[in-house]
Amino acid sequence: MGVPHALEKVRQMRMKVLLATLALGCSWVDAATMAYTGKIMEVQDPAEEELKHTLRKFAVKIDYYDYCSRGKFGRASKVGEMASQKVMPRGTLCVLNGELMNAGTFAKALRPGLWGYVYEDTWQSFYTGPDFTWGEILKHDPEAGTVTLRVHRTHKEVHLAANPPVEKAFKYDGATTVRLEEKGAEPEEAFKPGNWLQVHSHRKGMIDVRTRASRFDAGELLPQAEGRRGFANDLSGPVEILSVETENPGKVIDNRVRIVVRRNGEEEKIACRSTTFILDGKLCPPSIAARPGRRAILCYYRNQTSPHKVLLTSVDHRVQRSLLRDLRISDPGDRRMDWLLDGQPVSGKQALKEADALAEATIQAPRGRAMIAFAPIVVDR
Repeated sequence: MGVPHALEKVRQMRMKVLLATLALGCSWVDAATMAYTGKIMEVQDPAEEELKHTLRKFAVKIDYYDYCSRGKFGRASKVGEMASQKVMPRGTLCVLNGELMNAGTFAKALRPGLWGYVYEDTWQSFYTGPDFTWGEILKHDPEAGTVTLRVHRTHKEVHLAANPPVEKAFKYDGATTVRLEEKGAEPEEAFKPGNWLQVHSHRKGMIDVRTRASRFDAGELLPQAEGRRGFANDLSGPVEILSVETENPGKVIDNRVRIVVRRNGEEEKIACRSTTFILDGKLCPPSIAARPGRRAILCYYRNQTSPHKVLLTSVDHRVQRSLLRDLRISDPGDRRMDWLLDGQPVSGKQALKEADALAEATIQAPRGRAMIAFAPIVVDR
């Protein structure tokens, strides 16, 4: 390839990136050494020369900074920035709707509109349903029918000046579903200052079907002894939380914690140097996240033997999840329900036709506007 032709190829590539950035209306930044939550805005297939180490590339509009250690850029960065990441065929821990998935199927399932938590190319957890507002309850006015939240956009000291929390008031009425976790509750009980609150919009129901094609494969992660920067190691995986001890139960980040979990039927005690909890795709303190009995996915990094991040699910999928063949589905064309087959939107008839005999499904019922509160629990110190 001649030099003029090579320079023209570079110019064209840069122009494509610039046009995509302008179309999205926000600045595009390199996402190295970053952890954040946000929404996928763009997905790209890798170039042929990238296929060895990249299954899919995507760009996320950031709405919360867990941290960014890129010097001056990290301190000055504001929510609304775009960060680019990739799914690797080996070394990326992939989670969709709270369930582990192999990298190839996960990469195919990514599309604009999904939202969740990203730790570089290492741990990626996205959700297909509508996003929600998450914050601490500051006050409740029952006469006006409003609850006011402090909505965080970071808890990291170096990011607070550029991304201070905001206060938002939300109205509710008799048509709003109010819950204290999984139980129905009156507003006076649910909306106590100090509780945290999820504010959800209307959603359709969902039947998330997983076949053998999407099963999690721990062999895609590096062996712990061979772990290196940028890769999840194979200690990562699902557990049940039994108990948590921490020095700072109300603090979101940099907690020195000790957790007791049940893994593969065995009780295991783990001392962690620094661990962050992410509940339903949003960061929060252990006093909210670390409720005993909750399902979790431990995320291990490099060659470390303690998890750096803990992904938790508030809804008990052990009750919802069952073999697809055991479900009683009267109308697979019910327009109140969306169907996913290994992460791909499909019709109910297609899912039932193509699912294998051991396919599992998680059912999420349709729901109107909902406010779900979480009360702090006592975490041992």
